[in-house]
Amino acid sequence: MVEEMAKPRLAASVREGAGKTSMAGQTKFVTGELLHNCNTKEDGFVTKVYAVGEKVMYEVAVPATPNTWVQCYLSDWSENTLEPSPNPDPIGKDGQVR
Repeated sequence: MVEEMAKPRLAASVREGAGKTSMAGQTKFVTGELLHNCNTKEDGFVTKVYAVGEKVMYEVAVPATPNTWVQCYLSDWSENTLEPSPNPDPIGKDGQVR
């Protein structure tokens, strides 16, 4: 019992994350970035970045109707089909849709 108590202990929140690798610094794009999918010819905003095995994936909000951001659907895009959108950011600094 004394030996066990002498060992350093990690907080539960740290133990849960131990062994998991962070995706920070390993992805081309970040949350909130406007991307263009070269396969579908659509633009969308990154809402989440995750990995499926070794593959980096992005959950992207895509406008349900072209040229309007009033309603969006979520789509999962693979990193290898994406590039930064050549279109101007449709949401202004004030948060309003242009």
